[in-house]
Amino acid sequence: MSGRDDLPAAEETRRGADPPRALPGPVWIRILLLLLLLAGLLLILSTWVFPWVDSIVNNQEATVGSP
Repeated sequence: MSGRDDLPAAEETRRGADPPRALPGPVWIRILLLLLLLAGLLLILSTWVFPWVDSIVNNQEATVGSP
């Protein structure tokens, strides 16, 4: 059996706090690292992922209200 039913309640509530605790240093360094990671993720998304999805979706050929 797998899933949430296997974990004790203490581990299930702690699961959401694991990523920030995995970062090194005091709290202010962890916050700075998380902000840098989020900025890097946004940069990657806006530079490569969103243009790639836009080329697949290609909404230029859509017409609205055409008889």
